Amino acid sequence: AESNAGRLRQKFHAKRQALGQESETKGFQTSSSHHVAANLYILNDRLQKVLAKFPPQVKLVNSAQLKKLSRRPSFESLGQQKDENGNPLSREDSFASSSSL
Repeated sequence: AESNAGRLRQKFHAKRQALGQESETKGFQTSSSHHVAANLYILNDRLQKVLAKFPPQVKLVNSAQLKKLSRRPSFESLGQQKDENGNPLSREDSFASSSSL
């Protein structure tokens, strides 16, 4: 396991150095004399070039599972809990519910 970690670390450092050695003289350079929008365009172009070198993002969760996970939780357990005075908690007294009234 340690040799595998060392090998991966070496590959990572080699890749990082290869990305860092890309010449800055290609294309336009940012400058304080340029308009802010022009500098943002130049930075965006550079970042897009770096992003193109990374592998595509892998989806860990498909859309059906994501929809199921993003459902709003139910709060049935609020009726089981009591506040300091011994009264059951309710949604009407919560901050989110009282602000919409």
